Amino acid sequence: MKLSKDQQKKITEKLSKYDKSTCPICGNDGSWKFSDVIFEICEYQRDSSLIGGERVLPVIPLTCDRCGHTQFLNALILGIVEQPIKKEVEDEC
Repeated sequence: MKLSKDQQKKITEKLSKYDKSTCPICGNDGSWKFSDVIFEICEYQRDSSLIGGERVLPVIPLTCDRCGHTQFLNALILGIVEQPIKKEVEDEC
């Protein structure tokens, strides 16, 4: 899902409240860029080839400008994506 300009601004404002972190790979000082797209990390299901319907975590990649090391920001915690409403499963008996 592509981030809107308002969502990008919200992320920039939230991240500006923190000290710039150093890249753990190359030591670059605080030169990071976040993606303008939200991605999903899916829960691993060892014995399942089913795609979709699994639990997912919406993330925004944050990448070091120098070496490309990438970290993920949780889009739920940032308030960019709303927490999904849990559907109650009714008994079919």
